[in-house]
Amino acid sequence: MAHAGLLQVAEFSRCAGNSELLSICRDRFTSVLVPNQIAPNGNFPLELARTKPYGYCLFNLDAMGTLCAILASVSDTVWIFETLDGRGIRKAVEYMFPFIADNRRWLLPAVAPAQSPASYRRDHPKFPHQAAVLWVQKGEAARQRQS
Repeated sequence: MAHAGLLQVAEFSRCAGNSELLSICRDRFTSVLVPNQIAPNGNFPLELARTKPYGYCLFNLDAMGTLCAILASVSDTVWIFETLDGRGIRKAVEYMFPFIADNRRWLLPAVAPAQSPASYRRDHPKFPHQAAVLWVQKGEAARQRQS
């Protein structure tokens, strides 16, 4: 489950008073999200490889910070948790802070989207129309199967 999904599960669990599920979310944060999404220097390698790395890194940090705020109701150690090699939310904040303070310091360029046929690219002007056509076609096919 991605961090945004985990954030939702954690908040719904907190609102419902389900501390068992909140503990599961905390365990997933410390055992899956931090080790797989935060590098030892605090950056987000998966986001750095995407088309708009600065925006994705900000989103990731925001979602993980919000998740920590929610999980702190179960365990206040999420803010200071670190893996053996130093990965953790504090390191991610330290990495991103200079760029948040002055985004002109961000020197990593946007990555070009993977080359694909123009008709399948989301940034292509015809994409919304083609997506709508496919949606209608699938709906018609489903209706025909039902009759």
